Amino acid sequence: MPLGVMRKRWARRYGMAISRRSVRPAIRFPMSCCPSDVCVIVRTCGRPEFLCRALRSIAAQTLLPRQVVVIAEGDDGASVRALVEGSFSGPAAAVEVIANPVAVGRSAALNQGLAAARTTWIAILDDDDTWDPAFLTEMLAVAGARAGNEWFGGVVCRTEAVYERISAAGVEILEKEPFNPSLTEVRLSALVRANQFTIHAALWHRRVAERLGGFRDDLHMLEDWEFNVRVALEFTIIVLPRMLAHYHLRPPDDRAPNSGAEDLDRMARTLRAEWRRAGWANRSDEGFVAGLLVELRHRWRRRRSKARWKKRLS
Repeated sequence: MPLGVMRKRWARRYGMAISRRSVRPAIRFPMSCCPSDVCVIVRTCGRPEFLCRALRSIAAQTLLPRQVVVIAEGDDGASVRALVEGSFSGPAAAVEVIANPVAVGRSAALNQGLAAARTTWIAILDDDDTWDPAFLTEMLAVAGARAGNEWFGGVVCRTEAVYERISAAGVEILEKEPFNPSLTEVRLSALVRANQFTIHAALWHRRVAERLGGFRDDLHMLEDWEFNVRVALEFTIIVLPRMLAHYHLRPPDDRAPNSGAEDLDRMARTLRAEWRRAGWANRSDEGFVAGLLVELRHRWRRRRSKARWKKRLS
C-alpha cells in the first residue's frame, strides 16, 4: 500500500495527523486498538460473577471485537448494563445489551444476538466460559484467508476443560485437562455421533446464520450440537489445532451447575434418532460401533469427573 494512502487511513482511524516522515513500514500499532470485524454474542442469566469474568476475557483479547451483544435472560437489563460499564475495559460503545425480562430460551436468545450482529464474523461466548487472549487473533488469521470461499463456514479450535466450584471465596479452579485434544478435522459422520467442539470454540462467517436460519427455537439444550451438524452439511469447517477455548465445568451440587447428564443424554438420543431418520446417521454400519465407543468414553469421563469432584469436595 502506498505510504500516502496508509498515512491518510491512519489519520482517519486514530484521529491524528501523521507527517510523511513519521510513516514507516516498521510502525506497528497494538492489535487491541484495531477492532476486528467480529461480533461476540454472550448469553447470561442471573450470574453476574460469571458475566464479569466473560467480559474480562473478551476485553483481554489481543484483537478486540467490533461488537459485543449481551443477551440478559430474566433481567430488565439495568444491572447488566451497570456491570458492563464497571467491568468491561474495552470500548463501552461496542457493547449492546438485549434484555428479556421473561426468558425466551437458550436458542431464541442466540437468535436475538445473531439478528443484532453487524459484522462479517460471529463468535459465541456463554457467560461461564472464557477464551485464551489470542483466540480472536489466531482464529481470524485462519478464517480470513478463506473468507472468499462461499462454502467456507468457519473455523474451530480445541478446548480445555476447566473443573471448578463456587465457594465463599469465589470461583476455585480444581483441575484442567484437554477436552478434545485429538480434534484435527470436522466430519459429519463423526459429528452425528458426538459433538466434536464446544459452542465458544467456533468462529462463524455470517453467511452460515443467514443460510441456516440460526438455532432451533424448540431446543433448550444441545442446540449448538444440532447447529454444528447442519453447518457441516452445508459448509466446510476448518480446525485450528490450538487449545484457545476454556470450557468451565462445575459439579452437580454446585451453586451454578452445568446441565444435568440425564437430560443431556435424553436430548442426545432424540437428536440422533432425528438424524437417523434423515439418513445422516446409520445404525447398521461400522460407524455406529465407533459411535458407541465414543459414547462409552464420554460416559466414563463423566463418571471419572464425578468421582474426582466427590473426592475433592469430601
